[in-house]
Amino acid sequence: MDPERTAADVVGTGGASPEDVVYDRLRSALPDGQRAYRNVRWIAAPGDGSANADGETDMLVVDPSRGILVIEVKGGTVRVDGQGRWYAGRRALQMSPFAQAERGKHRLVRLLTEDSDWVGEPPAAGHAAAFPDADWATAGPGVRAIGLDAPRAICLDAEDLASDAAAAAAMERAWAFWLGAAGGRPIAQRSLDVIARAVVRPVELRPILRRTVERGEGDVRTMTAHQARVLEGLCAGNRRASISGGAGTGKTQLAMERARRLARDGFRTLLVCFNQPLARAFRRDPALAELIDAGMLEAHTFHDLARGLEESAGILPPGPGTPGGAPDLPSWFDAIAARFLEAVERTPDRFHAIVVDEGQDFAPDWLQSLPFLLDDPDEDVLYVFHDPGQSLYRSDEVAALGLTTYVLQEDCRNAGDIHDLAERFAGRATGSVALRDLPGGVEVIAAEPGAETVDAVRRALHRVIDEGRVAPGDVVVLVGMALHRSDVWKARRFGNQVLWNGSVDDAGDQLGLPAEAVPEQPADTVLCETIHRFKGLDEKVAILADLRADDPRLERLLYVGITRARDHLVVVAPPAVARRLA
Repeated sequence: MDPERTAADVVGTGGASPEDVVYDRLRSALPDGQRAYRNVRWIAAPGDGSANADGETDMLVVDPSRGILVIEVKGGTVRVDGQGRWYAGRRALQMSPFAQAERGKHRLVRLLTEDSDWVGEPPAAGHAAAFPDADWATAGPGVRAIGLDAPRAICLDAEDLASDAAAAAAMERAWAFWLGAAGGRPIAQRSLDVIARAVVRPVELRPILRRTVERGEGDVRTMTAHQARVLEGLCAGNRRASISGGAGTGKTQLAMERARRLARDGFRTLLVCFNQPLARAFRRDPALAELIDAGMLEAHTFHDLARGLEESAGILPPGPGTPGGAPDLPSWFDAIAARFLEAVERTPDRFHAIVVDEGQDFAPDWLQSLPFLLDDPDEDVLYVFHDPGQSLYRSDEVAALGLTTYVLQEDCRNAGDIHDLAERFAGRATGSVALRDLPGGVEVIAAEPGAETVDAVRRALHRVIDEGRVAPGDVVVLVGMALHRSDVWKARRFGNQVLWNGSVDDAGDQLGLPAEAVPEQPADTVLCETIHRFKGLDEKVAILADLRADDPRLERLLYVGITRARDHLVVVAPPAVARRLA
């Protein structure tokens, strides 16, 4: 629309703009197959070596069987003075509407045919002018043109636009003027797509995933600091407590912070958890590593703690592959756990404080034995962080310790839509409230097990890393089964992306390494881990896969797995499971 059009011009068309009048009539009158586009704008070089300039045409009509017609629209009274100057309403025009349409026609044809997808010859093209408020008859009897470039045949006046039939006849008159007996030439479908894409391109501009993730990380840091202040208030003056909370309420971060402060304040502190990847994260946290090096803090899994104590006491059972050893790693770990209390009794070293994370995964006898590692088993500091909803290995027995219980109810980790999805599988009313209002994004992809799932994971990694520009180290692939049974782990290489796990061999079998012996993850790889072993940890982007619809622990696996994603979640699941996530 002409930006200089006045209010009087609009009034002359009954309140609608002149362009509205012409467009609405043509859209109604044109036969099937022809298409009208309005207000087509472009930026292009004029073709004479000058700098780029903008341009526009009020109306573009496309007939796939003939070509294109460019129409310039002018509202109000249209006149030409004795010196050839044109006016529309009270406005002086810089050039004739017919000349303006002609210039737009040539530039538009050039822009379209320069597109690499255009096929065939340039389209047959004509131009016209439309005066929806003016009648040609007022120019005088028998006037066939109002200038050498302004014949009646290519002008649509108010009478031409008064009805669909009149408009259709006027358009045929204009087509015949330009195309004559040749009738134009068909435009190939691929070239029609070029026109449609050039003049009307539906598009949504949004931040790439990396920006969404970066924005969300500031929220996580703020919320975790808030939770630390809450914990200080809860535990002030209480040396022994159980802290319960749903996934995302900051339990692991708070356990680390509590252990750090205790060690900093002179308490020789033990920080103990169930899963090796979490213990590895403890040992590599800069704030904790400094205290570990100073001898004020130890961080272990329960089994690594037991292994170390039993080795010092000389009662470590022989492992797999040794004479008289356990047949496999799980059996060996069971044997280690069974001798834990005996090792404690034989070990003189004691702690002033113990902080347990993932307490729901500790067997009752482990929980009852741990306090005996304290100088005073009944009075020294003991904190246990746990979530009954994440007890994948056994039921939560923390209550048997008789500790004062505090409940965390604010999810400071998960974006709002991730939190809401997880709550559907929590198995109980957690009372947890998401503090992060901004959605992070949840994708659910239905894929059959096997090759279809592997391909879906490949495409998800491409979207997240290649298109979303998220660093590989900020992505984790979590599977719902042991790695040695996982199709995703067996594939491992997905285009440019490679899955990594330093705790297993190529077949996916556990190596039995203590946390400190696991190598550093290469920066250009994506961690692949089981949902079970990733409890207590989280990542900016999590991709869940290899979920079984018949798994009796499916709901709990979904709850744990979903909540590992801070900012973006992709779930690749069998159709039956995907429907439950929709």
